Amino acid sequence: MPTPWKLKSAEDALISQLIDTIVGFTIPFDQIEGKAKLNQNHSTKRKQKVVDGLQQRKWSGDMEIAGLMQSRLYKTSIQPTKSR
Repeated sequence: MPTPWKLKSAEDALISQLIDTIVGFTIPFDQIEGKAKLNQNHSTKRKQKVVDGLQQRKWSGDMEIAGLMQSRLYKTSIQPTKSR
């Protein structure tokens, strides 16, 4: 795996050039929407491995995500067909 570039490894001249090219801007917005994907495009086995790994870490955020993933793990997205 390649080593990521770090600012501290750059020469002073390069840093001076980069600083001169920074442009600030603002974007107004009225609404923010979020999506919770929680690994839905993976197999049940793989999702369970992620849940298990998160539960082993014992951090509160990890435990919360593990709980959410576990609650959705065996739910199906198949909708019943309407009878005619």
